[in-house]
Amino acid sequence: MYKAKLNIISTILVLGNMNLTANDDDSLYFQFEPDSVKLEIGDSMNVKVSLLSRDGSLSKNQFLLTGEWGSVEVKPWISNPDGIANVRLKVFKSGSFNLNASNITNDRFKRIRGSLPISVPAPPIERVEFIDPPSTAYEGTRIKFLVKILDQAGIIRNDVEAIFNSSNKTIASFDEFGNLSINQRGRVQLTVSINNQSYNNIFSNTELRILRNPVKKIELSMNEGSYRTGDVITFNA
Repeated sequence: MYKAKLNIISTILVLGNMNLTANDDDSLYFQFEPDSVKLEIGDSMNVKVSLLSRDGSLSKNQFLLTGEWGSVEVKPWISNPDGIANVRLKVFKSGSFNLNASNITNDRFKRIRGSLPISVPAPPIERVEFIDPPSTAYEGTRIKFLVKILDQAGIIRNDVEAIFNSSNKTIASFDEFGNLSINQRGRVQLTVSINNQSYNNIFSNTELRILRNPVKKIELSMNEGSYRTGDVITFNA
């Protein structure tokens, strides 16, 4: 614990002593090589980041580097004293991100900032499946069916829309949210697929047997009396 505290204090002291030496902060700018990045999930690459003066020479000032937490890994996170960083990027999620750079100065309003756009396309969908679907149900009931859509990187894709279908809508039919209304006894095949023409061959089926409902109706009763807001009322079924 004491060693960790000493390391943190040392880092703060080092960063506190790293101030810009240029007289005109506005003359500094960041250069990224390359100036844009496109990667697949799990890929990595090297990027050179330089903090330059107006004439294109190295600024001799250190700077910090950050990526999107949990999405882009950045190593190292600080440049060398000359103002150069050879950064290793690795991406873990799809989306649009940035590699952010900012110089080290006591006055945060005078910091020079730059960013490198990082594009990570979403992998193709690999499969869709029902989550623990029941094999039997009672007529006159309504069941919510849950599904899981995964891409080729094994990531659950909540941004992809699922389509639900029943082989016999007279017996049971879905709404657009995956709620199945069961009308009568029989057997149906339920299918979930992807709402995208590119994935017509990706779907999952499950069989459902619908039984006679042993419950005809439910009656609720309660004790007569007056009640106030916040009271707990007990119903008898």
